[in-house]
Amino acid sequence: ASSLFEDYEEGTWTPTINSGGSSITTSNATYIKVGNAVTITCNLESIGTENSGALRLGGIPYTPISGGNARGACAAHSVDSGHDGWITADVRSNGLIYFIESNAENANWQDMSGSEFDNGHLVFTITYRTS
Repeated sequence: ASSLFEDYEEGTWTPTINSGGSSITTSNATYIKVGNAVTITCNLESIGTENSGALRLGGIPYTPISGGNARGACAAHSVDSGHDGWITADVRSNGLIYFIESNAENANWQDMSGSEFDNGHLVFTITYRTS
């Protein structure tokens, strides 16, 4: 009995678009919370009316701790970023998910826009801390 979790929860969450487009289509948006650690996953399938604004998603199930930015793993398909570096997703303490990319030549990180996801798919997993 002493090895049972006292604070364990799992469920689904609904990602919302904050910027970079007018709407999103997602699937498999799930989370697991153990204590103050929250792991979210999502398959971002499409963005409606993509635009050049930085892509930001909201709707995460728990608010991150102040200063609790966390970076997560991404897998991308048919994303037209114009770079050959890495794509990653960040949960910031403001509760939004930021998508950033690196240029393999100089490793400079920059925001990805909604228009870079035209016909693309992105799967991401992020673990962050909540209070």
